[in-house]
Amino acid sequence: MEKTSIVGIYRSLDKSEQREAGKWLASPAHNQRKDVVDLHNYLVAGNHLTSTSALAKKRVWRKLFGKTPYDDAKLRQIIHFITRAIEEWLAYREWRDDKVKTRLSLAGQLRRRKLGKPLERTLRQVEKQQQGYPHRNEHFFRNEYLLQLEHYTNRGIQQRGQKDVRLQAVADALDNAYLIEKLRLSCNMLFHQRVSKTPYDIGLLQPIVDHVGELELDKIPALAIYYYVIMAIKGSRNTEEDGSYFSKLRTTAREHGHLLPLTEQREFYLMAINLCIPRMNAGNEAFTREAFEWYRLGMENGVLIENDNLSRYTFINVAFVAIKLEELEWTDHFIEDYQQYVGVKYRELAANIVRIRLNYVRKNYGEAMHLLAVTDPKDQVLSLICKYTQLKIYYELEEYDVLESLMDSIGAQLRRKEIVAHQKKNGQNIIRLLRALLRLNDYNKEKKEALKQEVLATQPLSEREWFLGVLG
Repeated sequence: MEKTSIVGIYRSLDKSEQREAGKWLASPAHNQRKDVVDLHNYLVAGNHLTSTSALAKKRVWRKLFGKTPYDDAKLRQIIHFITRAIEEWLAYREWRDDKVKTRLSLAGQLRRRKLGKPLERTLRQVEKQQQGYPHRNEHFFRNEYLLQLEHYTNRGIQQRGQKDVRLQAVADALDNAYLIEKLRLSCNMLFHQRVSKTPYDIGLLQPIVDHVGELELDKIPALAIYYYVIMAIKGSRNTEEDGSYFSKLRTTAREHGHLLPLTEQREFYLMAINLCIPRMNAGNEAFTREAFEWYRLGMENGVLIENDNLSRYTFINVAFVAIKLEELEWTDHFIEDYQQYVGVKYRELAANIVRIRLNYVRKNYGEAMHLLAVTDPKDQVLSLICKYTQLKIYYELEEYDVLESLMDSIGAQLRRKEIVAHQKKNGQNIIRLLRALLRLNDYNKEKKEALKQEVLATQPLSEREWFLGVLG
């Protein structure tokens, strides 16, 4: 049974959900088979869901039917019935948890049965629940459309031919629901297309963007957010124009981001950050600051912390951008305040990698080298990050022999299969340019300028600013 869908479903349930599922199966309205209840009780008992032997079909059969000869067809039938019943329970839970939609379902039944007073009372309750919903996303406006449509249908029956039939409210809510979801989906398609080079037909996007651009976006923050993301994605890469959309997006996120669920907020925050990074890596300092402000805002309001967990990569990236902007004191506080959210396995490692960079920037080379000696990342990317800092320390201390040895070691590391092409190319560029820098005669201005231009043109190059600083 281990590979059946019902075992996968049960493994996803916590204890309280298992108890609720048991109550559902115990009700004759949902299940009338005792063997289905028995199978449920067996699955949730002890460690049966995690034990391969406990899920063997013949063992399950013996627990349900004792010494009765094994009947595979009958057991498969029981599995079919419990699967169907539990899937219906999951669907019911999803429907039940949307209070507005459940009451609207009731309203539809009352209207069809021509029960006017209970219907009016129910619609008043729905209005109150709808206005109490904390978010103003597509889900809200879709329910608003259904609510206004129910009002319209009810009044249309009662007051045929009269003016106030809420048609405008129906149309507005439908437009808002569609436009928000269309722009959100388009954001994902455009962003994925940009990253993966996968072509998509996004249909009516351009006329919709043109239309949305003429609306009073401050009245519908969710629409404003996705509109600004799209304009940032489609931007001309002109600093002033792109920066304007990012600024408007960040202002809207700060003031109204809470009107979207955390999952949707996290989605557009990560888009904004990832749109900043290539511009930042290309040397556009304005987008280094922009990325930092997004990181800082995402930390402060918890958007980038998912289930009290912060990825070690996000932790390091936030700190490195802050250090790049010389926000050193902020970084000190960041380490102390946020390392607790990094998983225990990587917490000390992530904090040490950031402290290595901090000590290097502060020219505390001794402390940086001590931390490098006790920090041994198994992750190849993090290992290379540490070694690039070590290269710079050796160069600045004029420890050229150990510098050459470390470059050879990094070159061998870069030949490993597990290192992705982008990281491999970046490392190869660093080693190549560093060897050129070591051969350079400081008094030869032409060669120095030529190397500087080569540094500016090289892609990818994570240490570009350091090379430019050395070359002056």
